[in-house]
Amino acid sequence: MTYVKRNAKHLLCVAFYCFLLLVVCAAYSFDLKAPYELPDASSGVKVWADQFATLNAQAAQFAATHFVGCQKIEKSQSDLIRVFNNKFLVLHYIQAYGPSVMGNWTLNGWESDINAFNGFVEAHKATWNRESYFQHFDGITDSAHRVVLKDGTVFNFYLADLNHAGWRQYFKEQTIARCSAYAFNGTFFDNGRFPESGYYPSGWFNYPSGGFSAGDPILSIWWNTMALDYWTEIRTAYHAESLLVLPNIDRMMTGWVDDFYVNGTDGGMVENWFTGMNSTDWGLSAGRILKYITGADKILMAHAATPAINTIPKRHWCIANYFLLKNRYSYYVLCPGTAQPYWWAEYDIDLGYFLTPPPATLADLMVGRTGVYAREYQKGIVFVNPSITNASVFLDTPCRPLSFSGGGLVMNGQKPVDIQITLGAIDSGIITIPAQSGIIYVREHPLSIDKKKIKNKKAMIKAIPNPFNPTTTITVYDDAPQNKQCVLTIRDIRGNIVETIKDMDIIASGISATWDAKDRANGIYFVKADMDSRQYTTTLVLMK
Repeated sequence: MTYVKRNAKHLLCVAFYCFLLLVVCAAYSFDLKAPYELPDASSGVKVWADQFATLNAQAAQFAATHFVGCQKIEKSQSDLIRVFNNKFLVLHYIQAYGPSVMGNWTLNGWESDINAFNGFVEAHKATWNRESYFQHFDGITDSAHRVVLKDGTVFNFYLADLNHAGWRQYFKEQTIARCSAYAFNGTFFDNGRFPESGYYPSGWFNYPSGGFSAGDPILSIWWNTMALDYWTEIRTAYHAESLLVLPNIDRMMTGWVDDFYVNGTDGGMVENWFTGMNSTDWGLSAGRILKYITGADKILMAHAATPAINTIPKRHWCIANYFLLKNRYSYYVLCPGTAQPYWWAEYDIDLGYFLTPPPATLADLMVGRTGVYAREYQKGIVFVNPSITNASVFLDTPCRPLSFSGGGLVMNGQKPVDIQITLGAIDSGIITIPAQSGIIYVREHPLSIDKKKIKNKKAMIKAIPNPFNPTTTITVYDDAPQNKQCVLTIRDIRGNIVETIKDMDIIASGISATWDAKDRANGIYFVKADMDSRQYTTTLVLMK
């Protein structure tokens, strides 16, 4: 068990570990690309299956043409699906941090890790004794003091010491061998999150003589530094065999735990996708998803589950967050809790291609200071309001609100007949986004874009300062601003045009102009930039 002991110079210790964090992140900042081309999710909804049981030929063909992959499926069934789609992804399933009695899905179902682990321990007993593989509490290294996950299922396991060379060797060898033997594309490592909730004893990282406590930044740095090294070593070995490393990273919404260990993976599953959280939790989770997954061009498995998602508004909320945060490798699943193919109405929503890749920070998606977040697509715009109050934004192009209903079990290889996607009346100007809701609008006039340029496009609009008094500089950022015309239209809260700016300066990063609002009243204004057949908007706040 490795740990950092407290002393009288705790603040110096914190400073040292913050410095260490920067060093570690820099050391592991190199880019490890996915080992092969993945299904492109830049347009539409690409669907992942949590699990499949026995499928008939019709169900297998439907799965092959409508789903991109699965992490719990018998090989006989994945072979059947791959008859129709040889690029269907299949992942090995195992617990991330320790040997489990029944936490390993291989050829035809669940298997125990214990026999394989015991065999490895016996073969290497001259190098490592059994207890050295495990994480212990109270500084006592015997079997009675092992840390254990007790999640109320058959997946309980003893927590391994992630720094242990023997455990790492065993884990890499075993999982890579299974991937090779059963034609897996990689491994889904369940319970890859920070090991606190569900682990016993509670506060196992506390020592009688000092140590860590929940909420301590040193604890977060200690764990994440170790886990980053652990996953990076596994990922390096996996990529040598063209395999993917995808842990279940949960929701990343614990404020004091900065989950930078995700840098060592190919992405992962965000479980319980934006359910049961307040606006603060939403901001933490969404910000870290952008920072460590979608904004970093990694794989996202967005996992919502019934019965938690049992109403249409909740389904709207979840799919809107998917469109808000997704990248080209983002896969969505509304898990029904059964192992047969289900198809839901929201899977058929087509907004075309996103106009720009996801940013690395959540602030870049906020509409001014409204508290509403937005993402533009070729055929639509998605708005998400995580706050507990309604908010107004300016819709600068005619759109229709999208609603949907229906979905369920796939019968005879066909989608459920009750699936409906409908569009409301044309709307534009100032609109209200209800509290804690996700709203999808479909453009009346879809944009024409070159999808080949999407990956490198970095166009956005910002005003600095904002709030401002009385001047602000409005910049439309663009990779190639030369020979482009840009017009800024500024409106007040009632939608009235208060100023139009056509004379703008070309700068290295885009096109820029300064607005002087000394003759305007305090309040919220909306600015729209028309440039190169595209439109960008943001909100301005004048505070005198």
